[in-house]
Amino acid sequence: MAKTAYLGLMAASLASLTSAFPLDERTVNVCPAVDLVVDLLKLYPSASPFCSTFLGIKTATTTSTAQFTSPVTTVIPTTTTTITITASTVTSYDVSSTTITTCIPGAAKRDLAKRKATTTSTASSTSIPASISIAGTCSGCPNLLKNIACTAISSACKCLGVPTPTSTVYVSTTYVPVVTSYLGVAATQTTVVTTTVPTTSTSTVVSCPKPSICGNQGIQFAYYADEPWGDDVADMDPSYYWNVGPDYQSTTTEVGGINEPAGSTVDLYGTGKDVPASYFVLNHRGYIFAQVDGDYTFTTSNADDIVFLYLGAAAYKGYSLNNYNAEAVCCSYPGNTASATHTLKTGDYLPFRIVFGQQGGPVVFSFTITAPDGTVILDSSTQNSDFIVQFSCDGTSAPAFPAWGNEQA
Repeated sequence: MAKTAYLGLMAASLASLTSAFPLDERTVNVCPAVDLVVDLLKLYPSASPFCSTFLGIKTATTTSTAQFTSPVTTVIPTTTTTITITASTVTSYDVSSTTITTCIPGAAKRDLAKRKATTTSTASSTSIPASISIAGTCSGCPNLLKNIACTAISSACKCLGVPTPTSTVYVSTTYVPVVTSYLGVAATQTTVVTTTVPTTSTSTVVSCPKPSICGNQGIQFAYYADEPWGDDVADMDPSYYWNVGPDYQSTTTEVGGINEPAGSTVDLYGTGKDVPASYFVLNHRGYIFAQVDGDYTFTTSNADDIVFLYLGAAAYKGYSLNNYNAEAVCCSYPGNTASATHTLKTGDYLPFRIVFGQQGGPVVFSFTITAPDGTVILDSSTQNSDFIVQFSCDGTSAPAFPAWGNEQA
């Protein structure tokens, strides 16, 4: 801002100076009158070449003679001797890549935060205000001098003492002697024999076996309104229900997810069957089909009031207080959470059973089955899992469970 104001004042002063002092003759000492323009020219990095062109100062040319020697060599080759050496055979192998595909459903994808990069650029310029206008200004001059009279610029250039540019033209003469040399060549040639043995490209794929489907998806559950232990449900013996027929039975593709306050009702897995949220038992049974080799984890959490977990033969028949794999009892952690792990081979069927007991107060029950890679394959939000079935279609790999009320050992 200060530089612009300064240039404006200089331009205004020059307007009056250029009209008061004609600057046509180089013999007249007018430098004091155009000192301001001279100062402006000194601010211009290319003042000398500009003024030289502006004043039409011609370049003075001089001539200089130089002599250069450029020898020409004549090469006469001698006899070439070639020695051939055959190296040992090198065998290379084409190694193919291996692709592995897994059948366990992947974890939920995370949304990537979108990032938006913005860039701004600013450009600034400094110019003499448009309000300063001097008649007879010079066109084609740098912006620094665009509002200055041509006569003032001409005088200021002369005051700078711009030297006359010179140019030297070199005229060369070349002396060309002839040199003769002899080149002896001894060459050694090595031959390497390479044999490439391609291998068979093999892609290893871990198959995704699934159990046959014949109306057998989901698990079975039974509801019992008969809970003879009352508020002492922690003393419940699941074997009591071996020979007791349920008040309601159905199938579900999900387990757990029950969380209701005291005095409310519980919708039994979306079947439309609503039951009082106190003094009842839910008995679940089914098979898990192993997708891959590894340890499968069964977990019940936040039990209110009690949960028994059975895996293997005891889950099929004969479940009791003596053979459960995990037990969770209300109401404080870690006692209200329990888990068990079972190692399976791909294609194995494993029977499992969860018996949940509720007395008075709130009713809370959660359950999950986790695959070896940590993927949850059964919980309260599972929909039509291909790997949770009631029985196998062949009737022998995973036989149907006995009828409810006829499960004695």
